[in-house]
Parts: sequence; C-alpha cells; structure tokens
Amino acid sequence: MSQELTNARRNLSQINSLLRQGKLQSAVQNLHSALSLVAGRALMKSERDEFDRLFDSAVSKLNEDPHLRKIYPLSLNYVPGGEKLFLDDIKELLSVLEDASLEEAEEAARQLAEEKSQALAAGQEKLDAGEHDEARALFSALSGEHPDDGELKADIGERVLKAGLYEDAAAYLSEAVAIDPHAAYNYNRLGMALRKLARFEVAEGYYRKAMELTPEDPNLMFNIGRLYLEWEKWDKAVEFGERAANLQPEFMEARKLASFARKKMGS
Repeated sequence: MSQELTNARRNLSQINSLLRQGKLQSAVQNLHSALSLVAGRALMKSERDEFDRLFDSAVSKLNEDPHLRKIYPLSLNYVPGGEKLFLDDIKELLSVLEDASLEEAEEAARQLAEEKSQALAAGQEKLDAGEHDEARALFSALSGEHPDDGELKADIGERVLKAGLYEDAAAYLSEAVAIDPHAAYNYNRLGMALRKLARFEVAEGYYRKAMELTPEDPNLMFNIGRLYLEWEKWDKAVEFGERAANLQPEFMEARKLASFARKKMGS
C-alpha cells in the first residue's frame, strides 16, 4: 500500500515537467496511473488531503495546457475523493489523445512524403536539364536529411543510374542494400551500375545475392547474362540468356544474347 502511494506521488510530481516538455499524452497517462493507484483505497485523513491537493494541482496544470485545449476543449473537473468517477473521464481523454496522436503522425508522414517527392522532382529536373552537379547537390542534401531511408536512397540511385551517373548510382544503391538487405531489386540495379563501371567481379557478387532472393526473375537472369557478355565469359552468358528465355519464352532479347554468346564461344 505504501509503495503504491509512493508511486502515485511520483507520477503526479512528474506531470508539470512532462507538460513543459510537450509530452501531453505521457502527462495524462501519469495522472491515469496515479488515479488507478489511489481509487478505492482507504486513506488516512492526511493522505486524503494530500492527494486531493495533488490531483487538483495536476488537473489545473492540464487545464492550462494550450495543446490540450486545442484537442479537448472541455475542462477537467476533479471532485475531492472522486477518483473512481474521474478515472473514467481520464480514460476518455486518453482515447481522444491517442486518436489525435495517430492523426498527427499520419499528417506528419504525409507532409514528409510530400517534401521528399518535391525534392526528388527538383533533382530530376536538374538531371533532365543535364545539370548534374546541381542534381548531385540536391540529392546529397535530401539523402543526408534521411540517412536511414533505404527506399529514398534506392529511388535516387535509380534516377542517377538512368542518367548515366554510374558512380553516384553505385554509391546510393550500396547504401540502400545495406539498409534493406532483402530488397532484390536494389541488388539488381546495383549490379547494373557496377557492370557499367566494368567492376564485373563485384557486380557478380551482388547479382548472386539478388538470385538468392528472386531465383525465377527473367529480367535478373538477362542482366546477369549481359554482365557475363561484357566480361567475355561466353559460357556463362549463354547459360543466363537461356535461363531468362526459359523463364519467359517471348523474351527475344534474352534469346539473342544467348545466340550471340554462343557464336563467340565458337569463334
């Protein structure tokens, strides 16, 4: 009993600090916890008077909080000794705050996605205009703002790969696969960038990783075939060109690749 009242006092004593930190939901949760610990307890008069003062003070601080007023315009009203009834009001308030918190998080996510989209579009405009240094600067700033966003780095990597900036593409895609090692598409694109840079052995390693994740992807098999074609490993080029064609019979480019490599083997 004594420990529970100590915990209730501690919870109430933290409310003002939590409100100053902008942690409204945590402050209300502390009030809820304190009410749960005290409600229905047989208290001595000195304890009853103490907790009536503590609850009244906590409620006053909450009623003065401008953030709470925006979300919950009704004033909280604590009646001395009425912890059980007041507990229901605080449960309702917590539910309202949880809904508001979810809405705020969803809105923040929408705003962040829009900001990323606008920044990516600005970088793409620079790429399309051939202003590669300006595009690099925009993409670098955006990537730096979101160091753990693998999808963003992969998106930038894809854009600079299409623009022929293979060193940049390899760097961004390397970061993307480090953040999300299960995204086969990124390994495939990284392999393409490295092939363009004639880093064949490194590209092979990433393609092999992609194969572990998507062993039945004809486009991946074709890209590996192109790697071996440029590496002049004709037998491997034939193998993967045929694998791509077997997986997708109408894949004529894969058949041409295998045919060309086969001729090279015989020459």
